[in-house]
Amino acid sequence: MGKKGTFYRFIVLAFVIGGLSGCVKSGSSYTNSSTGATFMTIMNLASTSANIYFNGTKASSNALPSGFFDQSYEQLKPGSYEIQFKAAGNDSLLAGVPSTLYDSSDFSTVILYNNAGSTAVNAVKIVDDYSTISTSAASYRFFNMSPDVPSVDLYFNSTAAQPNRTTADNVTNTGYNAFQTVAAGTYNLQVKKAGTDSVVASANGITLAAQTASTIFLTGNSGNSTNPVALKVLLARY
Repeated sequence: MGKKGTFYRFIVLAFVIGGLSGCVKSGSSYTNSSTGATFMTIMNLASTSANIYFNGTKASSNALPSGFFDQSYEQLKPGSYEIQFKAAGNDSLLAGVPSTLYDSSDFSTVILYNNAGSTAVNAVKIVDDYSTISTSAASYRFFNMSPDVPSVDLYFNSTAAQPNRTTADNVTNTGYNAFQTVAAGTYNLQVKKAGTDSVVASANGITLAAQTASTIFLTGNSGNSTNPVALKVLLARY
């Protein structure tokens, strides 16, 4: 359910920079000091729909459904923002990210998520560091954000690349938010229950090109028709 600009808009905060729409982060575009913008991706990977607020101002034209994620970075005016997610329909607070600086040319991802085996909702800001992206290989990172599958192994074809990844472990171990390298190519990706051959989700024919960065993530809940358990791949672009 990845979308851009359909379910939310930044009412006062939007800072549109001409000529950048649709650029893939690759090669020399790791930094963008000339744009004067800060770049942010929103992901609602929790089991409930939510409205988003910036510094107390509602910024969503429609509630973000469970499973929503931006397919490219939004561009905002740099500054300090407190981000809150409130329940669709009654605006009760679900979770939030305390006020923090989103500086010029920074890239960040804000995720709403559930802990393993829980319906409690949390939010986190992740700093996206593209300074070490390889020019000769593909770069990727993997997040397990499914509360119903608490421990998994990620496979590239038949090779286990990320063993024993637990739900939201990248929140407490921020090293998992860094990008790693893999040979450029086309892969069949699988997530299996840790230490078994039981396939939880797969994504076949995924091309990971040199000089690009992708976030591979497991999302969804068992029995949730809106946001079922699935493996997604998000190519970094703005």
